[in-house]
Amino acid sequence: MELAEDVKTSLQKLPSRRVQELVVEVLQELKWVGVEEIEVTPGSSLGDGLMALIYRVRATGRLARAEKARASFVVKHTPRNKARRDVFDVPMLFANEHSFYENVVPALSRHCGPLAVAKFFHSITDGEHDALILEDLKEQSFRLADRRKGLDLRHCRVVLAALARLHAASFVLKEKNAAAFEQLRPRVKDMFWDADREFAFKPFTTSCFEETLRTLKAYFGGDDHENKYIEAFLRLSERGYDFIAASVRSTASRLQVVTHGDCWTNNLLFKYADEQPDSPSDVRFLDYQLTRITTPAADVTYFLFTSPKCQTMTDNYDHLLNSYHASFSSILEQHHMDPEKIFSRRCLDEEMARMAPYGLTSAGDLIRK
Repeated sequence: MELAEDVKTSLQKLPSRRVQELVVEVLQELKWVGVEEIEVTPGSSLGDGLMALIYRVRATGRLARAEKARASFVVKHTPRNKARRDVFDVPMLFANEHSFYENVVPALSRHCGPLAVAKFFHSITDGEHDALILEDLKEQSFRLADRRKGLDLRHCRVVLAALARLHAASFVLKEKNAAAFEQLRPRVKDMFWDADREFAFKPFTTSCFEETLRTLKAYFGGDDHENKYIEAFLRLSERGYDFIAASVRSTASRLQVVTHGDCWTNNLLFKYADEQPDSPSDVRFLDYQLTRITTPAADVTYFLFTSPKCQTMTDNYDHLLNSYHASFSSILEQHHMDPEKIFSRRCLDEEMARMAPYGLTSAGDLIRK
C-alpha cells in the first residue's frame, strides 16, 4: 500500500515499528490502497497510563476506484517503563485482554447479540511491544463522564443493563453449549486474585485498605473504637488479601460468569440522546485486562461501590439492584430460561452481601486514583 512520506513520519509517533506496521495492516484489511494523511495523538492524559499507554490514530486515504476513506482507531500499548511492566506482569494483562476480544466476545455474542465492547481489529502479544487496536468510540460520540462528580441514576441504569447482558450471556452459553463455556475458562485468567498473583497485588491491596481506613476516619471523625463502621473495617483489613481473594474465587460453579473485572467510571464511555448530558442512551466498557470468571455480583458490587454519586447509591440501592435484575431476567426469558432458578433476585442479594468486602476494598483502590 502506498504511504506518503509525511504519513511515515506521523506513524513514527507510535511507540514501535511493529505497531506502526500493524496499523497499516488494519487499513489494508479495510481494503485501502493508499494512505494520504495520518494523525497520531495521545489518547489519555499524562500519568493515566499505569497499565497502558493510549494513542488515537486518524487516517484519510483511498479505496479502489479512488474512493475516499476515513478511519479512526485507538492503539493501546504496554507502558514504556520496564519496572512497571515487570511488577504488574503487564504482558499477561495484555494477553488476558487479547483473549477476551479474540475468544470470549465471539462466544458470548453468538446467542445474545452484541455486547458493550468496542470493535477489535488486531493485537500484538509478544511480551515487549504488546498492543491492541480498537475502534475509536469517540468518533461515534461516546465520551467519558466526570469521575469526580459521580454517576446519577440514569447513567447507573444504563451501565447495569449492559452488565446484565454481559452476565446473562454466560448463562445462555452454558445452557446452549456448556462445553463452549468450559473452553473459555483457561482463556480468562484472574490477574488480581488468583493465588499466583498474590506477589504482585497483596501489597497493592494492603495500601487500598489503608486508604479506605483513612477516608473512613476523615468522614466519621472521633474515636475509632466508638464507631461501628471503622471497627468493622479494621476487622476486615486484619483478614486482608487472602480473605478477599477467597471470596472472589469461592463462587459456586453454577453462578460463575465472565465478568468485566474493573467496571468503574473511567472505564465507561457514554453516548447521549440529542447530546443531552442527563440522557445517556448507550454505554461501552473499556479495559478488559482484569476480566475474570466469578459471580455476577463482583461486577455489580465493584461498580456500585466506586462510581455512583453518594446520594444516588444511598437513595436508590434497591432500585438499582432491581433494575439490574430486571434487565438480566429479560434476556434469559428471551431464551426461555427461568431467572428465578438460575440467578434469582434473592440470590443476587446474598451474593452482594458476600462480595461487599471486595467492593469496599475496590473503592479503596480507586480513592487513590
